[in-house]
Amino acid sequence: MRSPRQLTLTRRGSGVATAVALGLVAGGILALLYAPAEGRRTRRDIGARARAGYARAASGTRKAGETLHDYRARVGDLVSRSKASLQSRGESVRQHLHLRAG
Repeated sequence: MRSPRQLTLTRRGSGVATAVALGLVAGGILALLYAPAEGRRTRRDIGARARAGYARAASGTRKAGETLHDYRARVGDLVSRSKASLQSRGESVRQHLHLRAG
């Protein structure tokens, strides 16, 4: 288990990583806006890249959801089978103990 200090450092580290990522995105956008290309063309390129990024993110999210759904179904099946097996074994043990006691 992590100590409160470790948790604080982990949170701080994730905040720094988020700030760096946002800074990179903002810097990239500013670089594109101030690039020597024509403004209309630059805006069109930014829009196209944003749409492509959105499509990739939506696709990845959809695939992740499908994968999670599959895993959930598998885990549910495994839990059901395990429960049935344990109940069966428990019944066998009860019968064995009953026979020994009787």
